[in-house]
Amino acid sequence: EEERAEARGYVDQYKELRETIQNGRAYTLQSADETGREALQYVRGDEAVLFMFNVYNTLPRRTTAAAASQNIKLKGLDPDANYVISNGSYGSYTGKTLMTIGLPWSLDKEMTSAMLVLRKGKNLMSKASVKSVSSEYKGNLGVNILDGNPTTFWHSDWTGDHKHPYEIVIDLGASLEANGFYYLPRQNGPNGRIAQYEMLVSEDGETWSEPIGKGEFNSSPSEKNVRFEQPVTGRYFKLRILSEINGGSYASIAELGLF
Repeated sequence: EEERAEARGYVDQYKELRETIQNGRAYTLQSADETGREALQYVRGDEAVLFMFNVYNTLPRRTTAAAASQNIKLKGLDPDANYVISNGSYGSYTGKTLMTIGLPWSLDKEMTSAMLVLRKGKNLMSKASVKSVSSEYKGNLGVNILDGNPTTFWHSDWTGDHKHPYEIVIDLGASLEANGFYYLPRQNGPNGRIAQYEMLVSEDGETWSEPIGKGEFNSSPSEKNVRFEQPVTGRYFKLRILSEINGGSYASIAELGLF
């Protein structure tokens, strides 16, 4: 059942990106025949999708180690625009940087793959911090949601009598316009993965809006991207976690941010 849920998550993720992949301009950035790595990119409007595949680590005989260690240089981007990479721990870059310097190859094992989604826009998370959490367990603190490391995570305190809802508040450092948020579930197990949720916004961190986004996530470990019905401006964003995928009384998050 968990494998089926994971597969459903990947299907949902593909549906979000289908227009770019099917109708965008396609680029082959690297070929496995040359470096043992395959990199494909699709660009459509303000969005780009990058697929990376580590086919094998043993390099073809004609490939130099220097060539294999090079960054992946993207194509077809707006050189003057800022691109935010909503998944992974890369951050944001100008189109010029992505096309002339590129991104580091993030895979180090054979037969592994990764997907990165890039969107034009300001990096809202550059000065972000965690303002508050309603519960946290030592070693799995709230600050982990902003560390750019998918292997660390925040976890609610699972000792004693704790239950939903849980709340975690992000301070962007200034009032900024956001189009949505991304949530990466805990990667090393399903405990605490979010089911039902609400997102609220505030200018002062005290008076909160009605939910600007709400719904229910599936149980897969893939990143979830939620777009608001319209852009929302505020300094503080509160994720209210209402339930856990298996009905547990706790919650966890690997990465959380606004875009």
